Amino acid sequence: MARRIVSVLLLLLSILHLVAATTSWNINNEKHRKSCQAHTKNPLEGCDVKRTKFVDPVGAGGNSTFKTVQSDTYIILIASGNYTEQVNVTRRGPTYLLGQTSNPLNQSANTVNIIWAAVAGTGDNAYTSTLTVAPTLNASLTGSGTTGFAVPADTPFGCTDFRTYNLNLINDFAPYSDGPSLALSISYANGGFYYTGFYSYQDTIYVGKLSNSYMAKSVVAGQTDFFYGFGTLWVTDTQILLRSCGGGITAWKGTNTTFVNKYGVYIVDSTVQKANSSLSITGKCPLGRPWNAQMRAVFARTYLDSSILSTGYIDWAPSRYTPNSTLQAEYKNYGPGYNETGRAISLYDVQLTDAQWSAYSSPAKVFQKPTGEFGDVSWVDFSQHTRMAPRKKDVADEEPPSINPYEVLGLEKTASEDEIKRAYRKAALRHHPDKAAEHLKEESHTKFQEVAFAYAVLSDPSRRKRYDRTGSTSESIGADGFSWSDFYGEQFRDIITTDSIEQFAKTYKGSEEEKDDLLSAYEKYEGKWNKMYEVVMLSDPVDDEERFRKIIEEAIEKGEVKEYEIFRKESKASKAKRMKKARAEEGEAAELAKKLGASKMLDGTKEEKSKAAKKRKAEGHMNDLAAIIQSRQASRMGAMIAHMESKYGAVDADGSDPDEPSEEAFQKTRKRMSRAKASNDSEEDEEEEPKPKRKSRAKSSKKKHVEESDDEVIDLEIKSDVDMDNEDDDDEEDEEEEAPSAKKKKKSVPAKKSKKAAGTATRKSKRTKT
Repeated sequence: MARRIVSVLLLLLSILHLVAATTSWNINNEKHRKSCQAHTKNPLEGCDVKRTKFVDPVGAGGNSTFKTVQSDTYIILIASGNYTEQVNVTRRGPTYLLGQTSNPLNQSANTVNIIWAAVAGTGDNAYTSTLTVAPTLNASLTGSGTTGFAVPADTPFGCTDFRTYNLNLINDFAPYSDGPSLALSISYANGGFYYTGFYSYQDTIYVGKLSNSYMAKSVVAGQTDFFYGFGTLWVTDTQILLRSCGGGITAWKGTNTTFVNKYGVYIVDSTVQKANSSLSITGKCPLGRPWNAQMRAVFARTYLDSSILSTGYIDWAPSRYTPNSTLQAEYKNYGPGYNETGRAISLYDVQLTDAQWSAYSSPAKVFQKPTGEFGDVSWVDFSQHTRMAPRKKDVADEEPPSINPYEVLGLEKTASEDEIKRAYRKAALRHHPDKAAEHLKEESHTKFQEVAFAYAVLSDPSRRKRYDRTGSTSESIGADGFSWSDFYGEQFRDIITTDSIEQFAKTYKGSEEEKDDLLSAYEKYEGKWNKMYEVVMLSDPVDDEERFRKIIEEAIEKGEVKEYEIFRKESKASKAKRMKKARAEEGEAAELAKKLGASKMLDGTKEEKSKAAKKRKAEGHMNDLAAIIQSRQASRMGAMIAHMESKYGAVDADGSDPDEPSEEAFQKTRKRMSRAKASNDSEEDEEEEPKPKRKSRAKSSKKKHVEESDDEVIDLEIKSDVDMDNEDDDDEEDEEEEAPSAKKKKKSVPAKKSKKAAGTATRKSKRTKT
C-alpha cells in the first residue's frame, strides 16, 4: 500500500513539473529561448513542450512532426539545414519560428536557410517572396499606381504577433538586381524579426499596408530599393549591406488616411556599409528616393560608410518629391558617408532637430493599429534591443596616427623591402583585434591600424625617404596626395588574401620563425594546446599537432624551455577531443561547400569562365563566400586566418568595408571559425562539439486544400499569378532604369523559375502556408 502511495505521489509530482515548465516558458526570456534552440538529442528539450512543434527536413530522431516549414500553432522549431520553399503565414494568433542554433545571440551563426529564387515578371511582386505574412492573398499584393493594390475594406487583420529568431531568408534569383525579388513580404500583420538575415538584390524587404514590423540584431542585404512598402518598419541594431547601388536603400509609399499616420521606414542605431571590399561604389549610393509623394524615411544615429552619396537622398524620375509631403530625413548620423557640406546643399535631404526627431523617436510613437491609435508594442521583443554606442572613429576615418614606423614593425632603418613586407604581415596577423581579450580589443584595434600605417610609409620608397629625412609621418605623406583610407583598403585586398597568405605559409611553416613563435606560445601559456593554436600563425590541430609536439619535446630535452605538467600528462581523451572537434569543423565546412555549390573553390580547381561566374565573383556571391570562409580557409589555413581572410580579403564575409574597420565589423562573418578564448583557459574546459549539417533540401509536395477557421491552419497553398496579368506594377520602371540587363534576362525567367521551383508551368510556386 505504501509503495502504491509513493508511486502515485511521484506521478503527481511529474505532472506538476510538466505543467509548471509549460506555463512558465516565455518567448521573451532569453534563457528559455536559448535552451529550446540548442542542438540536443531531444530537440524539444528546454522548449514549451505543449506548444512547440519541431520541423526537420529529414525527419530524424522520431521527434519531428513536419518535414517542411509547414503550419502548426504557436512555436515552430526548425532544424538546421537549407529549405527550398516559399513560406506563407496566414494564422492570426501569435506564431513564432525559431531556427536551431548553438548561438542564438549571433545572426552570423544561423544554421537555418529558407531559400527561393523568383523575380516579378508580369505578375505582382508578392509572388516572388520567400516568406509572406498576410491574412489573404489580396492583402499581400503590391499593386501599381500611387496607392497600390486596393485591398478590400473587409479584409481582416492577420497575425497579431509573428516572430522569427535565427533564420536566414534568401531570394537568390540572380546575383544582381534583375527585378523585384522579395525575401520578406508582410502586410496586415505585426512582425518581429530578431537575429534574422534577409538576402536579395532588389526589393528585399516589403512592408505592406497596415503592417507594423520591427527588426533587431539582423542583417539586410540588397542593391535597389531594398526597404520598400506602405506600412511602418523600425530597424535597429542591424547591419545593412550594400551589394551595389541602384535606386536607393529605401523607397516608400505613404497613404492618405482620415487620421494622422506615421507610416514609413525608420533605421536607427544601425550600420550601413558595402557588402565587400571589391565593390567600387564610393559616394554612389543614395539613402532613398520617394516611391510616391508621401514617402517617409528616417536614418537616425546610424553609421554610414563611404558608399553613401554626399547629398544623401535623391528624387525619383520622373519627379515625385514634394517638399510639404515627402520626408527624407536624417538625425545625428555619422561616419565617412555623412557629408555635412553635401547634405547642406541637398534638395531632398532634411536634418531633423531634437524636437523634430522626438515625434518619431520610439516604436511606440510610430506603430499604429488599423484604426490609427498609437502605442501598441506589446508584441515587440524589446529584450533584444540594446542601443548601439556611437562607433569610435578609426584612423581610416581621420588623419593617420603619428608613429615611428620602424618601431611599430620592429625594424632597423636599414631593413630591406622583403624584410618590411614580412614584418608587416607578421605584425598584422599578430595584432588582429579578434585575437585579443574583450578588455584589450580597443588597444589591439589601435595597434592593428598603426601597423598598417607603418607599412604605408615604409613600403613606398619616396614616402620612406621623406620620413627618414624629416622624421614626420605627416610630412612623408603630404606631398603625394596620399589617401590613408584608400591605402588601408587596398593593402588588405592586396596583401591579406588567400593567395598571399598561402605564399607566406610556404616560407613560414617549418621555419625557425615558426619554431620561435611556437616555443614562445608554449612558455607563455604553460603548455596549453588551445592557446598555442590561437597564437601561432597558420596553425591547425589536424595538420600540425605531431610536428609541434616533436618541436616542443626536443626543446624540453635540450633545456630550451620548461616542461609543463599539462603538456606532458595530457590525457588521450583530451587530445582525441581536440582532434575530433577540428575534423568535425573540416567536415562541416566541406559539407556546406558542397551544398552551396562551391566545391571547385574548395578543391582549388580551375575557375569558371562563364559570364555568370564572373559576375558572381565581382559581386561577392554569398554562397561561394560562405564556402570559402567555412571550407577552404578552415581546412587549409587555420581558423584564425580564415577569420581574417573573411574580413580583410577581396570579399568580406560580414560585408565590412576595409576603409572603415571596426570591432563590430570584425565580429560578423558567415561562420565563426575562431576558437572561444574564455572557454580555453585550460585543456579540460568543455566545449560543445559542432554537429554535422543534415541534408536539408525540401522536396515539393502535392497541392493540398484544407479549409481554415479563425485559429486553424492551411497546410499548403499554391499561388498563381494568372489573375494578375493585367497588373502594371510601377516597379518595372525601376527595373528598366536601374538594371539595363533585366529585359534580356526576363525572356528566360520561366525557364529559370521552373529549374529552381517544383511544379509545372501552371504551378509556379510552392508556398508553405501557416
